[in-house]
Amino acid sequence: MINKGLLVKITLFSISTLLTLFMAEFVLRQISPLDSGKSHAFRIPHPVLGWSLKPNSSYTNYLPEGTAKVEYNSIGLRDTEHLIKNTEGVFRILILGDSFMEAYSVDTYDAFHKQVEKNLASLGIKSELINLGVGGYGTLQEYLIFNEIGRSYSPDLVMLGFFYGNDLIDNSNSKAISSNSKRRNKPYLNPDSDDWQIVPFDFEASKERYAVEKAKQFPLGEKNSRRSALIWKVSEEFNRVLIQVKQYLFSNKKSEESLDDNQLCSDPKEYARAWDITKRIISQLKNEVEGMGSQLVVFSVPSIHTAENKDIKKEITSENLCNEKAGFSRLNKMLDKLDIVFIDLFPHFSKAMQEDALELFRYSDEHWNSKGHSLAAKIVTSSIVEKGLLPVPAQ
Repeated sequence: MINKGLLVKITLFSISTLLTLFMAEFVLRQISPLDSGKSHAFRIPHPVLGWSLKPNSSYTNYLPEGTAKVEYNSIGLRDTEHLIKNTEGVFRILILGDSFMEAYSVDTYDAFHKQVEKNLASLGIKSELINLGVGGYGTLQEYLIFNEIGRSYSPDLVMLGFFYGNDLIDNSNSKAISSNSKRRNKPYLNPDSDDWQIVPFDFEASKERYAVEKAKQFPLGEKNSRRSALIWKVSEEFNRVLIQVKQYLFSNKKSEESLDDNQLCSDPKEYARAWDITKRIISQLKNEVEGMGSQLVVFSVPSIHTAENKDIKKEITSENLCNEKAGFSRLNKMLDKLDIVFIDLFPHFSKAMQEDALELFRYSDEHWNSKGHSLAAKIVTSSIVEKGLLPVPAQ
């Protein structure tokens, strides 16, 4: 027979616990609205680009290192609104790139393009930077978004951020080096044709796959995607601990992690082909940018894996090595032959992290934090000023 006194105590304890959890949930919802999400959930199918960012949408990117408010404007850019017609006396710069330029790990005004704009203003140069960066894009998609949207803004300068971590393989439709999920949802340049020929993709099938994935991501709808603020908070704290562990492991890499372990390409021929495709795309972009009286500049986008690794060998003996330092060296040579200005951020990031002990990345998603965007903007700003690519500032 159950003791009535014990039953009463259990009941009161249960009620007390539920009320505490209810109050905690209520308080957390006031300070942590249920509008969380991830960038890939806001990438919608596009018949030309493969995918684009959902216009007039927003979400809060909850990361263990802090939150970032992500907002997309009326045409689906991670940016503020821009008029098509430029203001007289304002130097207009267009930014092309992938998730590093979309910058969903930081607030809009901490992002690269806004910091370059601020740096130029401090030099007395009136500028307007328009950010066309979209997560997951390869160089062909960046070329296509320039034609679809970018050229209508009549930019004075076009800057492309090249991320060796995946831009090269994203430009290839080879099964050996490119994931199937990306290949079937995006266009490619035909590598077997000497003419400029873009291989289309099945847009209707892409829309169907998007609908299926969206149902998985938001089973109760986007507004209810984070059903419990309390559970989210506990999960966030748990992830914070994991990030600290990950950060510790990154900062204590052993010297055995050398070039010989995993730096060789699994199929050098496929990478050589990807380099050829990339060269053709960038060359075509240069011709079209210059055709409208503008100029193209390419800058490297360093990754955390090599910028923080002190053990990368200095001597590179093969052009086919999948090593970021070697990749940017090869990119530099290629761009030099194409007569395109190249700004290499890699040595600056490497020095800042290894010698100055600066944290430039969010370890949770391995993208730049606000300091990373600030350093990149500082180097790029000073470089384009030194190379005379900007108008003379007003006295």
